Amino acid sequence: PDTWLPPGMPDFRGIWTNRWIVNMADGRFVEKTVEVPVTEKGRSLYAERTKNFQKDDPNFRCLPSGLPRQGGTPYPLKIMQTPEEVVFLYEGGMHTFRIVPTDGRPHKKDVWAWYGDSIGRWEGDTLVIDVVGFNDESWLDSSGYPHGGQLHLVERYRKTDPGTLRFEVTIEDP
Repeated sequence: PDTWLPPGMPDFRGIWTNRWIVNMADGRFVEKTVEVPVTEKGRSLYAERTKNFQKDDPNFRCLPSGLPRQGGTPYPLKIMQTPEEVVFLYEGGMHTFRIVPTDGRPHKKDVWAWYGDSIGRWEGDTLVIDVVGFNDESWLDSSGYPHGGQLHLVERYRKTDPGTLRFEVTIEDP
């Protein structure tokens, strides 16, 4: 059947599920345990969130989960795809969506958003999404890791087999 996608473009369309990534640094939830380098302000804010049982979690106030947290919810994710964009429909968190252009456009100027400004490109069979322009109110994961307004994410999505979509993210934040 015709997929409406250019020859050779990976097809990520469909419904995908994930397990809950509570803490992005804890090997019980992700591939390996890592030490998260945070500033003193970040360490203090994380300690406060842990101590008060995440009472100020944006999700508890019906606000978006943010990234990369949204991809680590234990709810289905639907991906829709055209040659010019990839659309993520998130059932978990606040039931939101994200449109990722893959047509070569640059980032928008002065974005300040829960999901930042996403620009995608294809590197072989991998969808690489560069994301900047975040507000500083979302959390990186459900455990409460904070970030600042200069957060920069590079997400990588690749099918390892027809039923498995591998997700990796690089987080940069001064």
